Amino acid sequence: MKMDIEKVIEDSKIFGIKEDFNKFICSKHMKRILNDRTVFFDLWYHCMNQLLMMDEKGVSDDITSNNYRTKYNSSNIRKKLEAIKPSLNSWIRFTQKNPDLRTLDLIFISRDRFVKINNGNEWITSDYLFFSIIEKLKETNPNLKMGMICTSIPPRDINIDTYNVYQYIKPRDIIKALYFSSKKKTQWIHFRNKIKKNKTQNSAMLYQLNLFFSLKMLFPRYLVDYSYNRLFSTLNPSIVISNDDSMQLKPHTTNKSLKFITIQSAIMSPMNELYRRLFISEFGDESVKSDYFVCTGEYFRELKKDSCVSKNTVVMGQPRYDILNKAAEIYDKSKIIRDFGLDPNKKIILWTTQTHGLSYEENINNINSMYKAMSTITDAQLVIKLHPGEDQKASLYTQNKDYKPVILGRDADVHALLYACDIMITKNSTTALEAALLDKPVIILNLSNEPDRLDYVNEGIAIGVYDSESLGSAIDQALNDNHLRNQLNEGREKYIEKYLYKNDGKATERVVNLIESLIPEDLKN
Repeated sequence: MKMDIEKVIEDSKIFGIKEDFNKFICSKHMKRILNDRTVFFDLWYHCMNQLLMMDEKGVSDDITSNNYRTKYNSSNIRKKLEAIKPSLNSWIRFTQKNPDLRTLDLIFISRDRFVKINNGNEWITSDYLFFSIIEKLKETNPNLKMGMICTSIPPRDINIDTYNVYQYIKPRDIIKALYFSSKKKTQWIHFRNKIKKNKTQNSAMLYQLNLFFSLKMLFPRYLVDYSYNRLFSTLNPSIVISNDDSMQLKPHTTNKSLKFITIQSAIMSPMNELYRRLFISEFGDESVKSDYFVCTGEYFRELKKDSCVSKNTVVMGQPRYDILNKAAEIYDKSKIIRDFGLDPNKKIILWTTQTHGLSYEENINNINSMYKAMSTITDAQLVIKLHPGEDQKASLYTQNKDYKPVILGRDADVHALLYACDIMITKNSTTALEAALLDKPVIILNLSNEPDRLDYVNEGIAIGVYDSESLGSAIDQALNDNHLRNQLNEGREKYIEKYLYKNDGKATERVVNLIESLIPEDLKN
C-alpha cells in the first residue's frame, strides 16, 4: 500500500501549510535562527515540535487568544516545580547527591505516564508503553543494564531504574539557557517586525512561533536539552528506545554507533507527518533519522515512510495491547464490579474523557448531554474514567447535580474497565482502539461542530454522535440493536488488520527480537 501523505489531507489545508511554511520557516533570517544547535538537538527540531501542537484545522485559519489558549495553568506550574525540586535541593544542600550515574546498555525515553498493570501473575508499576518490553528484556537478558529517562518523579516501585532529567540540571545551565533563549527571542522579534511591515495576516503558525520564541518556552527547552546531553554523555547507552510522543528523531551524541528506536504510542496525524517531512527536507539529513520506527499497522508504516523520520519503518503491532489478548485470563467481571462499587444488575457505560484537550464550552455541553441521556436509561450506569492529564478533582463533572456517575481517576485500571463495560464512549482517545480489541461497541461523542480528528466512525468501528439529542438513542442502539452490533464487529476486524497488524499478543516479542538483534555481541549473555 503506497501512500502519499498529501493524498489524505485536503488540498486547501496542504496549500495553507506549505504557504505558511515557506513564508515563516524557509526565509534566510529564520533559517539562521533555527539552524543553531541547542546541544542535544538543533533548534529547528524544537520548533517543529511546537508547530505539531497546532489544531488540525489547518495553519491558515485566523486565530484569536480564545482559540489557542496557552496551557500554562497553576497545575502545570506545580508539576514543573515538583519535577525540579530534587535538583534545587541538591544545590541548596551541598552534601546531597543526585542518583548515581553509571554506564547503561539501554535507555528508554518515557512520556511520564506511569501505570499499574496486572499481567496475570502480579501487579507491576511501570511506563504505560514500555512495561511489557522491560519485563521481557529482564527475562531474556538479565544482565542487560537498563534505565529510563523521564521528566517527572516516577513511582517508587517502578520496575526499572529511572533518571529524572530535571535532577541533572546544573546552576550554570540556567545562565546559559537564559542567555541563549533571550538571544533567540530577540532574533525572532526582529524577524517578526519585518513580517508585520509586510502586513502578513495572523495564522496559527505565526501564533505558535510567537509562543515558541517566548522565554517561558525557550528557557526550559534549553535547560532540558543541556541535561539530556549530560545524561547521554554519562550513561553512554548502546541502544535508545523512545516513545514517539517524547522523541522521534535521533539526537546529537558522541556515540556514533548508537542505535535509536522509536515506538508508536498512539494514532498518527497525517497533518503532523507532513510538517515533519517539510522540516526534515529543509533542515535535516540522514543523521537525524531514527534507525527504526516501530509502527502498529501497515497504514501507519506508509505514513511514516513518507514523513522521512526513520531509516527503517517496520510493522510489529502494539506491545502495550498484548495484555488485552489474554484479558479473559486476567480479569473477572464480577470482581471488577465489586472492586469499583458498581451495580451488578445494571449495564456499564464507560466514558473515557479528555477535558484537558477541549474547550470549557464543549466540556460543559458534553457533560450536560451525557447526564441528560443517562437520566432516561434505567438499566445502565455511567462510569467516567478521567484521562491522566485531566483535573483529577473532577470539578466539571460534580457541579452538575442532574445525574451522579461513578468517577474514577488516573490510577483506575482502564483495561479492567474496558473489559467489564458493555459500551464505551469517547471523543478521540486511543481507548477506542483498546475497546475495539476487546470487541466493545464504541460511541464517538463529538459536539464541537468540527470534523472527527480520527476515523473511528468512517472506518466502521464506532457510532458517531454529533448533536446532544442523538446521544440517548445511540446508547440504546449500541446496547440493544444486534444488527448494528454485528456491523461494528465486521468493522473491527478490518480496522485491526489495517491499523494494529495482528491481535495475537506477540507484539512485545517482535519488538524485543528487534532490540536483541541490535545489542552488541559483548553485551549479550
